[in-house]
Amino acid sequence: MRVAGGSWEDIAKALDMKGGAPAVYRAVKNYFGSVPQPDREMLREIARQRGERLWLRAVAAVEEMPSPAAIRAAVAVLERVAKLDGLDKPTRVSVAPDNETFEALVELAAKGAGIELPEEADIFDAEYVDAEVIEDDSSS
Repeated sequence: MRVAGGSWEDIAKALDMKGGAPAVYRAVKNYFGSVPQPDREMLREIARQRGERLWLRAVAAVEEMPSPAAIRAAVAVLERVAKLDGLDKPTRVSVAPDNETFEALVELAAKGAGIELPEEADIFDAEYVDAEVIEDDSSS
């Protein structure tokens, strides 16, 4: 019933369970020790099954009376299923971070990789060797 989109209250009514949704929730918790949390693949499968049920209803509605609303509903189901299973071409998003954000990302990546970034050097600091630039005018 959860796959079909049933709420705890729906399940309580179907089982004619006194106490409603809280009683069903407690019963599940007592039986399993906790309320099972579905993993992502299980959630995808639930969404697929729900999509299949909606698709069958949407197609039936289109065949019965091909109204724009029924067709939009069918298309919406198809789009959702395609996204769920990764059938659509991936959307590319390109964002250029500002310098401060970029530097923060580089620092985080370096830290995660265990790399120590060199400190930014001041080329005008007296600590550096004084040098003279000599231009070579000789013809070779």
